[in-house]
Amino acid sequence: MKLGGEANKLIILESEKEVEKFFKTNKDPFIVISGGSNLLIDDKYFNGNIIKIDIKGITKTDHKEYTVLEIGAGEVLDKVINYSVNLNLSGIEAMSKIPGLIGATPIQNVGAYGQDISQVLISLKAYDLSTNKIVELSNKDCEFSYRQSIFKNPKTRKHLILSLKIKLSKKPLKSAPYKAIEDYLKRNQIEDLSPLSIREAVSKIREEKLPDPLKMPNVGSFYKNPIVSEATLNRLLSRYENMPYFEDSSKNSKTKKYKLAAGWLIDQAGLKGYSRYGFMIYPKNALVITKIKDSTNFCDLMKFSKIITKKVKDQFGIELKIEPEIFNI
Repeated sequence: MKLGGEANKLIILESEKEVEKFFKTNKDPFIVISGGSNLLIDDKYFNGNIIKIDIKGITKTDHKEYTVLEIGAGEVLDKVINYSVNLNLSGIEAMSKIPGLIGATPIQNVGAYGQDISQVLISLKAYDLSTNKIVELSNKDCEFSYRQSIFKNPKTRKHLILSLKIKLSKKPLKSAPYKAIEDYLKRNQIEDLSPLSIREAVSKIREEKLPDPLKMPNVGSFYKNPIVSEATLNRLLSRYENMPYFEDSSKNSKTKKYKLAAGWLIDQAGLKGYSRYGFMIYPKNALVITKIKDSTNFCDLMKFSKIITKKVKDQFGIELKIEPEIFNI
């Protein structure tokens, strides 16, 4: 989003040994980042250091029906997806073209078009800041839910992710993982469901719907899709019968929950293309906020966001929550 103030130093750590050595002696305030593509930092000067975990490397272990990849947290997510697709492995191809590094994906259980990292993660290595030790956490330990994990929860966040171990299938998909992909394949008369075909479809869909962050600063989806009860869903459907919704697949809910499309809510509130304070709701995708003036700042973005969330709350009774990570100095 090209926002945020200055800090003392940027420190890049490229191995597990460097991470251990640094944090055992460090006494300065710090903020840990990955690629920074899904991060918002306010404009104040940060009297501390920015730490980037940049451990590289991919190792591959083949099995009869699947392959396990162990990946350093500093690897670019889309390069990992391209690598896996060229091996004809399925499981993360629908996450193609999401910017950032793979080490950040468990933090808010990154996903798109029917796939997310929790579906393929076996385990990960992390540096535990409370014990100054490297630990291995299983998928269950991460407590994944929709855009959430122990790494994002302020009460449980104490780990710096160093590497991931993921399991990808050698079997082809039996159907498209998401309706938008299915519609694209039908529209273009494509029957191929190989990982490469799904990756190409997702890449085209994203090009049509999302602005290039290098040309038009943005953090992708600015709001989470709200999760609601069946009673709330039925209340809204009685007024908006064409409202899109999906059953929430999170495992941690004992009752049925439903996911609403935040972009649709914003669009129906008449906000697509709306601009103020140097920011704009992207005309092709109401879920994206773009920066349109260089002089605007973090406070302006928060004011702009409050206008959006208030209008949606007033019309639908639904409170939108910001998806990117926010650091208030």
